[in-house]
Amino acid sequence: MYRNFIAFFLAAGALVPSAAIAQDEGESRGPYAVVRAGLGIDADLRLKAADVAAPSAFRESADGKKGWTGEVGLGYDLGGFRVEATAGYARNVLNRKTTAQQASFDAGGRLSKLDFMLNGYVDLIPSSKISPYIGAGIGVARITSKLERTAGLVGGTRLNDKDWGFSYQGNAGIAFKLSDKATVDVGIRHQRVTGVNLDGQIGSPVTARKFNTSYRSTSALIGLRFGF
Repeated sequence: MYRNFIAFFLAAGALVPSAAIAQDEGESRGPYAVVRAGLGIDADLRLKAADVAAPSAFRESADGKKGWTGEVGLGYDLGGFRVEATAGYARNVLNRKTTAQQASFDAGGRLSKLDFMLNGYVDLIPSSKISPYIGAGIGVARITSKLERTAGLVGGTRLNDKDWGFSYQGNAGIAFKLSDKATVDVGIRHQRVTGVNLDGQIGSPVTARKFNTSYRSTSALIGLRFGF
C-alpha cells in the first residue's frame, strides 16, 4: 500500500521538469487561495480482525453513504508544479443497510473527518487553458466515529470516540483557466487515514474496548483557485 503511494508521488515529481519547460514565460505564477467542495462518494471505517470477533457486533467495515466534503487552503504555483496547504472536512452518515446486514441487527451513526494536508500537484500542460493534473499529499486527520450496531436484547457494539492519525491521498483531475488569476479545477481524490485508535463498548453487560481502525474515502471535488 505504502509502496504504491510513494511510487505515485515520485512519478508525479519526475514530471515537474518537463511541465516547467513546457510553460510559456508569460504564464502567471505565485501565491493563490483555493476553496473546494464536493461529494463524498464513499467512506468507510475499517477494523482489525480482533475487533470484529465475538462479543463484538461490528463487521470489518462500517460503510458510509454518500456525503459531502470541502476544504480551504493556500498554495504557490512554481510553474508546472504547485504546492498547497489545506484544511478540510468531510461527513458521511452510516449506511444502515450494509452495516446492519442481518435482520436481527440494527445500525446507525456517522463518520466525520477533519484534516490538515500538504499537497503537491503537477500541471501536465501548464501553458494551456485546459490542463490535466495529478497530485499527492500527506498530513494528519482526526476521525470522529459515532457508530452503533445492536443485536436485539443481547447488546451490541458502540464506537463513539475521536482520534488523530496519519493521512495520505492521491488526486487527479482537469483544470480550466478562466483568467490570469482564476482557475477552476474538477477532480477525484482517494484518501486514507491510518493509526486511528478509538474507545468503544461491546456486549451486555457493557465492556470497554479500544478499536484499532483505519479510514478511507473517495471524493469528487470542484474548486476555485484565485491568484494574488
